[in-house]
Amino acid sequence: MPLDRSQLRSSNDFIVKIKTYSLSYTLSNSYTVADPHTGEHKSQHESRDGDSVHGSYSLVQPDGSVRKVEYSSDAHNGFNAIEHNSAPSVHVAPIPAYHRY
Repeated sequence: MPLDRSQLRSSNDFIVKIKTYSLSYTLSNSYTVADPHTGEHKSQHESRDGDSVHGSYSLVQPDGSVRKVEYSSDAHNGFNAIEHNSAPSVHVAPIPAYHRY
């Protein structure tokens, strides 16, 4: 059934009010793992204030060096991260290959 345009009417009898809400909140969390059995050593910290996030994480890599990443993110600058790597604390000796015949 086609639309009968004679039944349409224009009206400015209503006003639309739009409310905006600010969901501003703060949050902070962190954790650390130091497992001598598996050799896993890592930590993480993050804090949020509204839409702005700042944090860092670090881990000990298999060669003994420590990798630390610091990051931030907000609506104006986007996501930015800076990575720091320390020199290995110990030099890992190669594992000798033995052939048994």
